[in-house]
Formats: sequence, C-alpha cells, structure tokens
Amino acid sequence: MTIDEIKELIKNDVPEPEWKATPFEVTVTFWRGKNDTKDDTKELTERQNVILSLIRQDDTITIDEMIQKTGVSPITIKRDIDTLRKSGIISREGGRKSGHWVILTK
Repeated sequence: MTIDEIKELIKNDVPEPEWKATPFEVTVTFWRGKNDTKDDTKELTERQNVILSLIRQDDTITIDEMIQKTGVSPITIKRDIDTLRKSGIISREGGRKSGHWVILTK
C-alpha cells in the first residue's frame, strides 16, 4: 500500500490500522470502512463465539486444542473455522506449527 493510498483512507474516515509486532514479523490490519469495526459476534453461533474467545486468549491455539477445550468433533471445529474465515472474521498467518490466528473484526 502506498502513502497516497493510506492518506486516501484517512481522508475517507477509515479507522486507523492496527499494528502487531513480534520479534520476527510486523502485521498491519487496514480496515475498509467504518462498518468493518462493528461487532459481528451477535450473528455467530455460540460455538463460533467460543472459538473466537479461545483465539483471543491464545492466538497460537491449535485446532486440536480447540477440539479438546470445546469437546466437539474435529469436523465441527474445522467447519466453524472455515465459516469464520470465509466471513472475514479470522485468518491464519504463518505456518501450521509456528503461525497464529488473527481476528479481523473487533
């Protein structure tokens, strides 16, 4: 993203980007508009909200750990994660072993 594009976002009243730094990488999340910052958790199932809560507590949580903590089947957790990803609520950055989850909505 160029400086001009960032200035255009600011001019159009887009929320400031969120920065997350680790010793090995910097992640910047840019919001497309005001509606991106709304809390979408009201439309989610209780189980999907639990998954988001687990990710908020530990963004390196594995699917196996989610399965153990929720007591639901692997296919159910994977389906919920897929739904959350397709909805633009979460994403996964990095590898399967060394990566982490990112919650894209507030």
